[in-house]
Amino acid sequence: DSLLLLGAQPLLLCFLRGAVWAHELRVVGLPARHAFTGAAPFHSPACQHGLLLADSAGLVRVCALEPHPRESRPTKYDSDWPLSKMLLKGTPHGVVLLPADRAIAVAVSVREQRLDEAIPSEELTEVERAALDVEETRRAARPPPPRWREAYSVRLLDAESWATEASYALREDEWVMCMRLLPLRDAATRAVTHRLVVGTAILQGED
Repeated sequence: DSLLLLGAQPLLLCFLRGAVWAHELRVVGLPARHAFTGAAPFHSPACQHGLLLADSAGLVRVCALEPHPRESRPTKYDSDWPLSKMLLKGTPHGVVLLPADRAIAVAVSVREQRLDEAIPSEELTEVERAALDVEETRRAARPPPPRWREAYSVRLLDAESWATEASYALREDEWVMCMRLLPLRDAATRAVTHRLVVGTAILQGED
């Protein structure tokens, strides 16, 4: 259930989860606090969740709540601001908006099982090789515990639909430490362009 309060600062009140959530109603192309004096629901297949808003000048505008991105779940209004979520199937570590490219960069890690790496026999002494043979005999009697690693990648999502446009996988044991959109100035033309900069590190053991 919801209630629309008109006036100098229109508010959309949503009654969800036993609480009231107030969202400021803004119309694209109008000032943030444009006063409306009348409203009516206007819902159709071509204008879902639509509203007819009238102001003191006698103008009527057909408005609609912004739809959620195609790849996200439906927008929820039981929070301090409208919330849309999408399934990444991984752990996010950084998000950067790229306005010029109309894209969103997301650093994501996925947990993968690591295969045991064999130790070169030429690097072992006779005693170490004998101890290794004993250990391998014990391993044959019981399955080894799984080892895991975090596989990092940087994904580029479309800013409107949130669909994945590209994905860049990092090297093994390479972690994303930071992501920033930095301006770069051309020394010859003095033109400024923005580039996505990703800082990474190779993490092994206690390094």
